[in-house]
Amino acid sequence: VLAFDYWVDDDVHSLDFYGWNDTQQGSSGDSYITHLQHKAWTHATVAIDTLQGGAGVHDGDRFQNLVIESGQKFGAMYIDNITLTRAPGK
Repeated sequence: VLAFDYWVDDDVHSLDFYGWNDTQQGSSGDSYITHLQHKAWTHATVAIDTLQGGAGVHDGDRFQNLVIESGQKFGAMYIDNITLTRAPGK
């Protein structure tokens, strides 16, 4: 589970997540957060195994080089307090 705080301006409409799945030798990613709070620090969590694009992510896969980006060319985005933990029961 990826947890973090974000701040985005009104030009940002989604936060996208991409990374390299070393186990499957392919990239995985998704436009995951599309309902953003604008101009306020907000806490978010993402279950990495729910990313469906590309190779996908499965329990036990080795996932690296995680990228968090806005889905738009312009707009300010700030990320802070990032943690990555194992989901309960996994």
